[in-house]
Amino acid sequence: MKKRKIRNLTLCLLTSVIFIMFLSISQGQVKAGKEVPDNDHPDETYGISDEVFPPFSGENKHFTVDKYVGVFNEGFSNSASEMVLRNWNAIGLVSIEELVNGIIVEDLKYYPVMIIPTAGLHGLDNSSTFRQKLGDYVSAGGTVIVFAQQHGYEFNSLPGGEVSGYGWKEDQSSLTNAVYIDTYHPMFAGQGNAILDAGVDGYFTDWPSNATVLLRRTKNGMPAMVAYPYGSGWVVASTLYSDYSYGHGGTTKDELSLVRDLISWAKDPDREINEYKPGEMVSINVPVTNHIDSPSNSIVLTLLDPNRNVIDTTEVVHPLNPGESAEITFNYLASLPLGIWWVNYSLQDESGNTVQYETDGERFQISYHHWERR
Repeated sequence: MKKRKIRNLTLCLLTSVIFIMFLSISQGQVKAGKEVPDNDHPDETYGISDEVFPPFSGENKHFTVDKYVGVFNEGFSNSASEMVLRNWNAIGLVSIEELVNGIIVEDLKYYPVMIIPTAGLHGLDNSSTFRQKLGDYVSAGGTVIVFAQQHGYEFNSLPGGEVSGYGWKEDQSSLTNAVYIDTYHPMFAGQGNAILDAGVDGYFTDWPSNATVLLRRTKNGMPAMVAYPYGSGWVVASTLYSDYSYGHGGTTKDELSLVRDLISWAKDPDREINEYKPGEMVSINVPVTNHIDSPSNSIVLTLLDPNRNVIDTTEVVHPLNPGESAEITFNYLASLPLGIWWVNYSLQDESGNTVQYETDGERFQISYHHWERR
């Protein structure tokens, strides 16, 4: 079986050398798999060649590498990769060949989420093979997140073949107060208002009967984001071009929070995320497993805010044998910022040496949207 090179970074990434490699990726070495359609793009304010990415700091940040966010290497995959890295998620580029050959399905446990960038579906709407293989990935449990496309019919290549509408070439883009939340979802935990400033161009006219409309266009009430289950996985389709904007003029604060929390939800979409308001007491159980071949002595819980800043660490003496699991209760007084928080864990031996590196643990959301629960 062909193995993806990025997986070899899993352990070494914790060294400064590999960390620098990740930073070099974020400075432009990731390139799109092909030219974007007719050199076209959703926002005419900036040209494609004007691509400039905002700086970001790694100070006091944590990110884990037991799971990657796959970025489909078509369309504006460079901007999409930069945007994902900004949220301190390790990425892996996914080529058409790897998708068609089924490698991404074989690697599903390493790539539970795959982003299809703006323009990423160009020329693929008539490919039955692409549709089948993408459907295989989602049906096996993967989550696909799709951004804006040039034409509405290009969304037909998504699993089920029931999504269509208008693309950016068939609509006028909007930014200020462009969309509003139709149905509350954990991905909206970081929003302080039900109306979002977001770069959007296009809308949906057809979607599966089991889909949930998440965002609607303010100008006409038509869906701009829908989510639906397919097999054991999920599809989130949108007409947002947040990834393109990230390298061309700037993505809004609302968009950055949305993409950040959308990825946090998509890593385990069927697991409930407890919701709290600022000032409430958070109480969750963090599932912990010893995945190594030797016993551990203690568990280090690391609290990360939605932007993956380290807020606190707690050591709990709780020995675990190889393969053994436990649930550790974690309490915290909910505070800002809004969004999906993480409590990750690592394992130490009796001498305090880390024997299992930090792994995604449990999530909770801090939100103002209690009144919108459905």
